Amino acid sequence: MSIESDYFMRMDSSPYKGEWIAIHGESVVAHSKSLKEVHKQACALYNMSSLLFVPVLGDETY
Repeated sequence: MSIESDYFMRMDSSPYKGEWIAIHGESVVAHSKSLKEVHKQACALYNMSSLLFVPVLGDETY
C-alpha cells in the first residue's frame, strides 16, 4: 500500500464529503467538487505520479 492510500484510510475525510481530493504523502494538497480542478491544482505543485486522487463520497448510500 502506498503512503498516500494508507493515509487516506486513516484520515478524517468528512470535511471533503462530495469532493475530490489529491493526496501527496500524508497531506491533502487539493480538493474540489471538480476532478479537473483538483488535478490542475495538485499537478502544479507535484509530479502526477506521486499523487493519489480520490473521490470522497457524501452521505449517499450505494
